[in-house]
Amino acid sequence: MKNGFVSFTAAFLACVIGLAFSPSARGEDQTHEEAVALLTSGVWHFEGSNWSNDRAFQKNGTVLVRASNANGTVRWR
Repeated sequence: MKNGFVSFTAAFLACVIGLAFSPSARGEDQTHEEAVALLTSGVWHFEGSNWSNDRAFQKNGTVLVRASNANGTVRWR
């Protein structure tokens, strides 16, 4: 279970860092609502050397997870 949490944390941080440095995500005129719209716009695919999963961020603060080793829902804010 700990490896799954570490993998999720690493993937989530990579996503957040990627969004932070993305030209469209850090535009001076982007509002909080626009940032949330981008995050919730579709399914995000994360993968590593021997794992992968898909995550769909929902506006209600949940993330639907589809992975090779686990499926479920987690919270985000």
